Amino acid sequence: MFDLYGLRWISLPGWDDRIKHEGQQQAVYLQERMAHDMSNSKFLPYLSLYEFEALLFAETDEIAHNVPEGKHAQRDLKAIRTRYPTPEHINLTKPPSKHIVDMLPNYNKVLYGAIIAQAIGLNHIRTECTHFNKWLTEIETRLL
Repeated sequence: MFDLYGLRWISLPGWDDRIKHEGQQQAVYLQERMAHDMSNSKFLPYLSLYEFEALLFAETDEIAHNVPEGKHAQRDLKAIRTRYPTPEHINLTKPPSKHIVDMLPNYNKVLYGAIIAQAIGLNHIRTECTHFNKWLTEIETRLL
């Protein structure tokens, strides 16, 4: 599991060709190229288009409930989420984590990210984040 934005500094198979694709299709294209390049059925890359915090926007109420002083940001977090077709698309003006930190300066990725994800629940995240769900479904399929 990698953040596509964070990989811009390294060379990936297909990196130069990614610009032929838009949005989520860039991540899918690069995942396919990475998997092909590795030629190992145990390697199943996942590239988040932006970052982990996008998954947390699957349920903005849990962000607000689990970060100190989050209640005051509940409406604004929900407003951000409703501007995008899925949480995985949040990033047009800034990364999802920056939206959270701007409203909740006490947000700490390492601490609160896991707490919020657990509070939301994997099933709900999968329902809201289809790209992430496809990756997990593929892992489950390979394990059977």
